[in-house]
Amino acid sequence: MIIGNALRRVARIYPDKVAVIDKFGKYWPVDSRYTYKEVSDKINRLANSLLSLGLEKGDKVALLSGTKMGFYLSYLAIVNAGLVVVPSNVLFGGKGREFIHIINDSGARALIVDGDVFQAEVKDILSEVGRLDHIIGMGEGHCCQYDWETFVRDGTPNAPDVRIDDDD
Repeated sequence: MIIGNALRRVARIYPDKVAVIDKFGKYWPVDSRYTYKEVSDKINRLANSLLSLGLEKGDKVALLSGTKMGFYLSYLAIVNAGLVVVPSNVLFGGKGREFIHIINDSGARALIVDGDVFQAEVKDILSEVGRLDHIIGMGEGHCCQYDWETFVRDGTPNAPDVRIDDDD
């Protein structure tokens, strides 16, 4: 089953039911509630914004986020766009050789990262990272090339126009 199709189906059937409650906060208020319709909308918007960067089906997007909601929405948006998630453990941060190896070995073209992690750990090692065309930051003051919230706000809410097969 394709995740994006399942989410769209549930959002059509139960648009106003609560899909997610954010118990951890960070960039969103603790106990924020999002309906299936809201989650589907945010995911589609982020997915379409990623594709608008010129990323294509099969391209890899690294994800370095300790925020539960940010990780969840980003992960689903990446796969909904036909892109491949390259998860990186936020505990590695940007300091370790592990993070540099993961980015370089995967061939990730984009990175979605928590702003505080970017500032504290990633920005100083970017010269050691290979082809990373786009960096999308979450939270205020991240100083990244692109802003996650802007992507979610300005992206189109329609399902991405990408054919995703069961084997993808």
